[in-house]
Amino acid sequence: MREKYAAMDALVRAEFQRKDEAIRAIHNIIETQVRQLQAAIKQEEINRGQFENLMKGDLLRFQENFKKVIEFYKRINY
Repeated sequence: MREKYAAMDALVRAEFQRKDEAIRAIHNIIETQVRQLQAAIKQEEINRGQFENLMKGDLLRFQENFKKVIEFYKRINY
């Protein structure tokens, strides 16, 4: 009886160890993916900021050029 109990105990311990290792492996995979996602999000935020700055610059130049054109036509018509 003790031998059966010891064998069952060893089997249960091995199974728990296998499951713990699988959980650790899944945890590591998820951690790696989260870090990759965070890095990708950070890069997207940087890219968006740069794009917004470029757009702001372009809009300011457009406004300046538009004001110049309006002033030019005002001078011609008056």
